Amino acid sequence: MTKTRYLPLLIPCPQTEREGTVAVWQGDKFEGGKPVKTLHYRALDLFGKDAGAFQKKYGPLTPDERQRLRNFLKFADAVRQGGKSKLTHAAEKYLYLYGQEATEAVQDPLAYLQDHVNRTAKAPVVLWQERKSKELAAGIFCEDILIGTAVLVLFRIASAQAGETGECVVCKKVFVREHGDRRKTCSDKCRKQKSRLQNKGKPHRKIMTTSEL
Repeated sequence: MTKTRYLPLLIPCPQTEREGTVAVWQGDKFEGGKPVKTLHYRALDLFGKDAGAFQKKYGPLTPDERQRLRNFLKFADAVRQGGKSKLTHAAEKYLYLYGQEATEAVQDPLAYLQDHVNRTAKAPVVLWQERKSKELAAGIFCEDILIGTAVLVLFRIASAQAGETGECVVCKKVFVREHGDRRKTCSDKCRKQKSRLQNKGKPHRKIMTTSEL
């Protein structure tokens, strides 16, 4: 089976983290090379597991941006899976879809998704110079991490990388489930906690000894 390869996603970074540089021009004046590093196509998995680790590695998001990204990922997965009831539930449940925005999302979810992603994912294809090889290569340059996450959502929808995102019933973290995976917790720790909560209050069966028989 042929493996699909994508151009690397590039985001600005400190000099100490650079994997290469992108030439920057201000009008007709060359401003020099902007240090960049690659944004992994599965970075949204890290965001779902640990938003703090994601931001430490790729850059900060405001609380509102984090919430919108979580909610938009769920809505995007609902669109991919289809089903009017699931889409309606997604649009009504997620906090950032309010008022007219929620109405538009329910009426035509595919158009809403296209509009949201296309307006945010403005990332040109560029030539960049890799630090180790010193060679020129093609890449997709995202001016900030917010644009980068929009591009990730775009490719996530196009390639159907994950079955869907889920929300842990114990800790409420967003996590990625593979196709056919129906688990409701993000980790073994939460799975055990869920089991303890379910068993709490249930009557315990007494095991009779031989002398009691």
